[in-house]
Amino acid sequence: MNPFPFVLAQWRQSRTTLIAMALLIAIGCAISLGVTSVERAVREASTRAANRFDLIIGAAGSETQLVLTSVYLQPAALKLMSDDVLLRLQADPGVIDAAPMATGDSYRGYSIVGTTKAFASDRGAVALETGRWFAAHDEAVVGASTTLHVGDTYTPLHGSANDNVIETHEHTGHVMRVVGRMAASGTPWDRAILVPFESVLEMHQHNEHGAGIPSIIVKPRSVMDAYRLRQLYRSGSTTAVFPAETLTSLYRTLGDVRELVFWVASAGQVLVLAAVLLGLYATLSARASALAALRAMGASHLFVWLTLWFQAMGMLLAGFATGVAAAVVFSSVAAGALTERLGLSVNTRLMVSDFWPLALMLAAGALSAGLVAWRAYAEPLSEAIRS
Repeated sequence: MNPFPFVLAQWRQSRTTLIAMALLIAIGCAISLGVTSVERAVREASTRAANRFDLIIGAAGSETQLVLTSVYLQPAALKLMSDDVLLRLQADPGVIDAAPMATGDSYRGYSIVGTTKAFASDRGAVALETGRWFAAHDEAVVGASTTLHVGDTYTPLHGSANDNVIETHEHTGHVMRVVGRMAASGTPWDRAILVPFESVLEMHQHNEHGAGIPSIIVKPRSVMDAYRLRQLYRSGSTTAVFPAETLTSLYRTLGDVRELVFWVASAGQVLVLAAVLLGLYATLSARASALAALRAMGASHLFVWLTLWFQAMGMLLAGFATGVAAAVVFSSVAAGALTERLGLSVNTRLMVSDFWPLALMLAAGALSAGLVAWRAYAEPLSEAIRS
């Protein structure tokens, strides 16, 4: 006998329960898969953005804020260092390049970054979509996500009107001309305007904010030089940090949150799975007459077992399939929002390893459903008919 017509009939009869249970399972799956893929995508994107930054030196203060402002262009009023720090670094034989960097100005919400041509171009590794690199103090190169193009002019604004971090006012008399536009890099620098560091000094030497160096990006000659420089400038009035170390700490925090959400979602899946199996077991009494009639008509134990097992597995598979689809949609929406908010190219994807917990859950559900179904035909036919 073919059990599927009977299974389909039972599904139609209990479609409300089937849909409710499947949706509960789907929610748990979507949360666990979605959070895992988004966290991994953010970690990969932030690591790519920090690849160019070997060592960052700034005034004594928060190392995390120094990294967030220098690497990810998060607005903040960093303390300033004297020019002597830059001169010492440029004269150090263990330094390939020491590039000053200044943020704090903006235009139409885009961060203006003052630095050197060598660092901006990553010594020729960064491609330009059009134009050339800046050569004069009144020239700028814009990121691929800005609305500025070669030939446009603008007047810088001190501070960030969007984030309201620093008091804003125009740098009147300082008109900048765009001479180049970078290709997309998938980093916050796509929404930046790069100008010579000297032009930033010129604009701020004529107002009450004064001049100075917020941070210096250092490229050491060797790993030993990197650790020596970090130790040398990690005392007194300066601090030195490897962005990779700061990111590791942030990843650890993200990982803890991800693990917490994952275990909460897994616990929810276990509870839903238990509810599905208990619900199936509870309905056995309501279906006892139908099952007894099938057995009286000659249905084998295997037929009865398969009928009930397929009913339970249908709920589980529908829930897991819906959960995977929802996870893909959730990850895509979250990635778009994070890309817009952080300026990072967040690309989510599901990996085979992400499905192992779900596979184990499905295997446990299949085994448990089999045990519940076994209960249906383990009872003697005479007792089933009497009940």
